[in-house]
Amino acid sequence: MNKTMTELKLSKIIYEHENIKEAVDDFSKMAYFKVTESDEYYLISISDSKYPEERTVKEFENYLIDLTYKRRK
Repeated sequence: MNKTMTELKLSKIIYEHENIKEAVDDFSKMAYFKVTESDEYYLISISDSKYPEERTVKEFENYLIDLTYKRRK
């Protein structure tokens, strides 16, 4: 496992908690995710990835964007 940690800062204007929760649940077997939030952002820490962390983060972001887009149609 990769022991580095990446932090994502996602705007609450763009992303909904429900979509973030679903993406985290779906990716939870690939890495460890911790979600916190501020007034304006969801803060997601990603660590212990089974795959190269950069790849996991990019795939997670793409998946989350896709979920967000599909639900806005």
